[in-house]
Amino acid sequence: MPQRPTTRLRRLIGGDGIHVAPGAYDGLSARLVEESGSELLYASGGAIARSFGVPDIGLLSLTEVVARIEQMVEVTSLPVIADADTGFGNAVNAVRPSRCTSARAWPGCTSRTRPSPSGAAISTTSRW
Repeated sequence: MPQRPTTRLRRLIGGDGIHVAPGAYDGLSARLVEESGSELLYASGGAIARSFGVPDIGLLSLTEVVARIEQMVEVTSLPVIADADTGFGNAVNAVRPSRCTSARAWPGCTSRTRPSPSGAAISTTSRW
């Protein structure tokens, strides 16, 4: 019986060595990551934004990002680590992405503590 993605991610993180998690932004790129032989998949917020044709400055809603990540989860058996960006708002909103990961099949979630929108893609003199 295959291990759940959450169990596999915990095993990988708890083990020795470095694990590469190539970035993906939709179902096709997720399949390509799996076919490459990778053990993990990183759902890149920046790549997802660019695939919508917008810069990575917090313009996409949580709903849009969740829908794209769900597409990736459906077509791959790899553990998915999802980029929750800046939590999609303030500290209260930051809880929502973690609820999305626990209610779905993504075992991991990352976020950063910059204010939203972050301006990461358009500022070269960021104070953060």
